[in-house]
Amino acid sequence: MQGLPACDGATHTCESASHASNIFPNGGFEAWDEYTVPYYQGTYWLPDYWYGIDFSEHDGKFETEIAPDAIKRYTTSTHSGNYALQIVFPEGVADRFTSEAFDIPAGSYTCSFWVRGKGSVRHHSYSTGGEMPHLPFMDIDTTEWQRVSFNIRSNVRYFRMIFYVSNTDSSKDHIQIDDVVCTKDVL
Repeated sequence: MQGLPACDGATHTCESASHASNIFPNGGFEAWDEYTVPYYQGTYWLPDYWYGIDFSEHDGKFETEIAPDAIKRYTTSTHSGNYALQIVFPEGVADRFTSEAFDIPAGSYTCSFWVRGKGSVRHHSYSTGGEMPHLPFMDIDTTEWQRVSFNIRSNVRYFRMIFYVSNTDSSKDHIQIDDVVCTKDVL
């Protein structure tokens, strides 16, 4: 494992993404199952708590747009654990891949994820407390894992993590994401 991604604010120690201090369900992409996705025929192998399509009056504009067959379980070179997420999306216009919405206690959080491969990606989050500012796209072109950190401030109920991905390329196995972690800040 290349560094421990989840840091517990209370103890100031870092642990694996599966540690209880990480409030993000399946942030290490270790749990996968077969799911039926509306508007697509058949079942697809997808990471648990991801592929957010829960139609809601609160945030219908943030549902996953990328087809389920573009979401892959990646095993070649994970950041930690046995699996990572691979997104195969060579199109030039970015589409969304989101987590399912989930509730977490109000407060401030320090978050990060690890990314590698080749393509463009940006992250975003939404909650009933508001949207995270739109960040610029990062052009990724490396086989080395890179940590991307961000903070969430305010009430974060009904939280959803969003990745916008485009221009992925097979020369570096498209885009891979692993160890999505959010830990509550201790004041």
